[in-house]
Amino acid sequence: MLIIAGLVGVGLAMGGLALVFKRMQTLSSFLGLAFLPLVAAPVDRYPLLKLLPVAHGNALLRSVLVGGRSVFTEPLELLILIGVSAAYVVVGVVMFRLMERQARDRALLGQY
Repeated sequence: MLIIAGLVGVGLAMGGLALVFKRMQTLSSFLGLAFLPLVAAPVDRYPLLKLLPVAHGNALLRSVLVGGRSVFTEPLELLILIGVSAAYVVVGVVMFRLMERQARDRALLGQY
């Protein structure tokens, strides 16, 4: 669920951008392909990858399923995942609200 929360935040930001800039199909396709390498990202070698929406959650999931460890053995890693996911959701909601207000001010929502 925490992995999906980061993606929901990114999706809300993209939805807000799509309200203002109508042609977002190419960017959304590119963004979908950009998430694929994050599934297998080496988070243990590059700790900054923990800040990306999918990488850290999949690394934790992999350590639980393959390594046989519990998620609760490393509570700091779980807290980092919760914080990063919450940050993506908050930024996505704020960006969607800002773009929605801008689209409403420009009268771009009449066709929806």
